[in-house]
Amino acid sequence: MTEARAASPFAYGLSAYERGDYALALRFWHPLAGAGDAHAQFNLGLLYDRGEGVARDAATAARWYRKAADQNDADALHNLSVLLAEGDGAPADPAAALVLRRRAAVQGHTGAQHNLALAYDQGAGVARDPAEALVWFRKAAEAGLAEAQHNLALMYETGEGAAANPAEGRRWWRRLAERGDVEAQFNLALRCAKGQGGPRDDTEALTWYSRAADRGHALARYNLGVMFHQGQGVPADPASAAACWRAAAAGGLAVAQFSLGALYATGQGVARDPVQACVLFTLAAARSGPGQMELRQMALRNRSTVGRRLSPGEIADVEARARAWLARA
Repeated sequence: MTEARAASPFAYGLSAYERGDYALALRFWHPLAGAGDAHAQFNLGLLYDRGEGVARDAATAARWYRKAADQNDADALHNLSVLLAEGDGAPADPAAALVLRRRAAVQGHTGAQHNLALAYDQGAGVARDPAEALVWFRKAAEAGLAEAQHNLALMYETGEGAAANPAEGRRWWRRLAERGDVEAQFNLALRCAKGQGGPRDDTEALTWYSRAADRGHALARYNLGVMFHQGQGVPADPASAAACWRAAAAGGLAVAQFSLGALYATGQGVARDPVQACVLFTLAAARSGPGQMELRQMALRNRSTVGRRLSPGEIADVEARARAWLARA
């Protein structure tokens, strides 16, 4: 949304928009847009694009975006490129979308820079060019766009577009993690634990896994449990491992369900409970994905081993509890 100009019809429209009175905003901006005001044209396009104050009308949005784009308005160039790329409100035209994105990107529009990078990375509307993608991802990343920082970190790690540079990848994960990005916190912890892109640092891995786990990241909870279980960067603590795995298992993470089941089967960190162990092994087998055949087989094997010592009533209890959990999930 374009910023206000003090004490003007445009500013009154912006004030109305910020109050949620989109219809009033449209009444202020429509005459300005018709008179050729690029900012009003863009904002009018936005109202039609979002369906605010009017029924959504992508074709009308595209028409107003194009008028503003013809005056080189960066926001309009970007938004029009999105509509053309998707064939929304106008026939799909990836080549024209790319031209518009580049015009906006050159002006410093971070969304356009990121989308231009994606186009080169994926070969959408242009020949695939990882080196060019890296250039635009970096521009958007330096401007603070989190999605671009994610993609840039991955490109440096994989050597796409430039020589592999895991240290640079880790630097970008850290920058994101320190801003509170939970996925980056997990990725930084993983690299600290593996010594990827820098020295191995179990203490720092523990810190970042903990932060991501506190935000509900299932794999961070699982890996944090592994560190407690193995005494990696912290004294071994089966009870803390069980707490971490329980939280991850509740969210349906199969490997956490299997690991927690193993604790219940042996009584490590929790009271021994073969029935609960079998329930968790059953869930782990059911929740294992296509690439987790080994985990599924281990879960079935452990359930069979522990289940041999259960009574028929206990086996029925296992099946009922597992069915109930899966139904809820």
